[in-house]
Amino acid sequence: MSEQFWSRTSPIDEDVAMQLLAPSRDTWFEKEESSEIDGVIDFECWVSGPERRLYDGPLVLDELVMDPEGPSLFVAGDLTVRGVIQQGFRAGFLVVLGTLRAKAIATCAQIVVTGDLIVEDSAFVLGTPCY
Repeated sequence: MSEQFWSRTSPIDEDVAMQLLAPSRDTWFEKEESSEIDGVIDFECWVSGPERRLYDGPLVLDELVMDPEGPSLFVAGDLTVRGVIQQGFRAGFLVVLGTLRAKAIATCAQIVVTGDLIVEDSAFVLGTPCY
């Protein structure tokens, strides 16, 4: 993403990131315990990393490219991506506190969505494999 985009976000620390996820915490743990979720809920992992950035409000983008070793992005609202969401190997997490809509998603990192996940294309091949 461009510097112009990141300048529209604010840095947040782990405590703020954890507070943003708190409203969904009990529901996720209940689903994890009931085996409705195939995996492990790891809030500490989702808020970790060297840098977290917050976009406060709904966000509409033509594309979203999250580079390796880049910051995690928290969107406090719905995220609509008209094109592709690309998360390279070891990219930051994408946390959407609302509904995520995208044309396609190609990821080697984690995405957390508290609302609905709506993806138009079910398959997309990214040139760089995930390791």
